[in-house]
Amino acid sequence: MNPVATLQRRELDARCAGAVFTSDDDGWDAARQAWNLAVDQCPETMEPWSTGGAYLNFAEVPAETRTAFPSETYQRLQSIRGQVDPDAIFQANHPIHAAA
Repeated sequence: MNPVATLQRRELDARCAGAVFTSDDDGWDAARQAWNLAVDQCPETMEPWSTGGAYLNFAEVPAETRTAFPSETYQRLQSIRGQVDPDAIFQANHPIHAAA
């Protein structure tokens, strides 16, 4: 491991509670599998506290944009989109389509 990586690893170890693994460690694959399982189960675990809305900054996959805004706000955004960009020239990862 190069000196910079060693220094970064020490700092990471000091800031984190529990075991810290990097890809060249023996326990990397098992730790990665455990992490992925925890992440996969997170939405189910958090469901009791869900508002049903989406936070688009953290959406890794396409999300229903309508759920990210209160209904009145979404309708206003659709209206603005229809006035400013009716042909959908401007694209976004989470588009708001003009009102029909």
